[in-house]
Amino acid sequence: GVDLFDCSQRRFWEPPFPGSDLNLAGWAKKLSGKPSMTVGSTGLDKEMMDSFTSSDVAGINLRSLEVLMDMYADAKATLLALTPRNYIGYAAKLAKDI
Repeated sequence: GVDLFDCSQRRFWEPPFPGSDLNLAGWAKKLSGKPSMTVGSTGLDKEMMDSFTSSDVAGINLRSLEVLMDMYADAKATLLALTPRNYIGYAAKLAKDI
């Protein structure tokens, strides 16, 4: 059986269906009753894919993190996945500025 649904989407904050406040992870959890994990440009100020084609390092979007925490608090997702590649790049950029 299924232990967890890993629901990756390009932008975690965009619902897959118009008029819904649930994202893909929220729908998977609601329909199955199983735990779900949301991921998709989590905590970033630009899309993950943009950082592969640009030398501009993605920064942290605190509002995005607030949305994630609200989803978790409202039990719309069981787990939240972050994108470590961009956080490491952001830390390196901060270190250069010091």
